[in-house]
Amino acid sequence: MVDGAVINTRVEDENGSTWRECKSAIAFTNKDTLKRKDRSSIILKKECISIVCKAEELKKNLLMIVILNGYETVGKTVILSDGATWIRNICNEIFPDALQILDLFHLKENVYSYAKYLYPVQREYTKYAETLINYIEHGKKIRS
Repeated sequence: MVDGAVINTRVEDENGSTWRECKSAIAFTNKDTLKRKDRSSIILKKECISIVCKAEELKKNLLMIVILNGYETVGKTVILSDGATWIRNICNEIFPDALQILDLFHLKENVYSYAKYLYPVQREYTKYAETLINYIEHGKKIRS
């Protein structure tokens, strides 16, 4: 799992901004998770990083934590993220065969944006978006 969040460092950069992106990643394998009765999971062992840096720096650290977490022993790599371009670029470079999954929050956000594009009236786009999200959350296939 990879993400970034903007934080105020109070230290100005060359452009006078005090805002920097803190990039974070968590690496774990499915063998280090425990399923609960409600179908959610608990991660028992993971490697985490969180640093204020450029994407290139995170790439080196991300590779290090996945190796520490047994990357060479896994069959399939899955990346969960918000779909940011910098994350896709890093993952395409160091995990070219990985399955990249858009997290549920950002998927819902995209569904609502698309619904607003299709239906300018709120009542209509809300109904359309909520129907799609219901199908997605309950694993149902949408009929054409």
